[in-house]
Amino acid sequence: MVTAKEEKEQQDPLVTALMERYLFDAVPTLELSNPKVLLSCSLWLLLIAKDKLTMEDLFTSRKLEGAYLQALRASFQENFSKVFGDNQNKELLEEILGYFKIIAQQYIAQSANKHKTQEEGLKAATLLVDSCHFANKKASELCLRVETLMITQARGAKAANLYRTAILELDPNMYSLRGEAAVSKIAKMNDGSRGGVKGDPDDDDDAKKRKKGKSKRKCVRCKKGPFTFAEFQEHNKTCK
Repeated sequence: MVTAKEEKEQQDPLVTALMERYLFDAVPTLELSNPKVLLSCSLWLLLIAKDKLTMEDLFTSRKLEGAYLQALRASFQENFSKVFGDNQNKELLEEILGYFKIIAQQYIAQSANKHKTQEEGLKAATLLVDSCHFANKKASELCLRVETLMITQARGAKAANLYRTAILELDPNMYSLRGEAAVSKIAKMNDGSRGGVKGDPDDDDDAKKRKKGKSKRKCVRCKKGPFTFAEFQEHNKTCK
């Protein structure tokens, strides 16, 4: 039976380095056709490694765009046609592809180095992940714009803003271990009405105020009415 330590030692050093840096537990199917991979920039290095990219995949001998980049652009346009179809948001897509090229070139430059031990491989992989972190961060910001555009089209700007807030401010990875579950729960509790959460005492107070302002009642003494809450308060001063 393979122990957890042995399993980690057998794992691809690049997978290990990325998991430790970006705190994910599983890797989805690494294909250009997978939208989850396209928008998860922390997986790009794994996709690049799996497809064994070379400089010719990025640029031809005539300094034109390589076949792999063309396929990547087409995949973005196909998977997110409401955002990139008919040459929409062309500048945004080119920025995303630009950061992919930076990450790919970093990988290609280091992939030629061979490592004798698993420990050496992990150190090299960690260095590669660290060197790509800035490009990864910038690409992730751009991919978040893609997601918010899709949500805006599907559910409106308010829903997109709530999603963006949840990603940037309620990221469980940014909190303590004991806080991860609580933050995830808070993110799911958002009622979408005004940026608050269900169970917020202010929500109950607002509901009571609305109810008081709209409900009507008759005077039990003189039977006059019905009055709104404000009208009843005024009537009650003179009714005997």
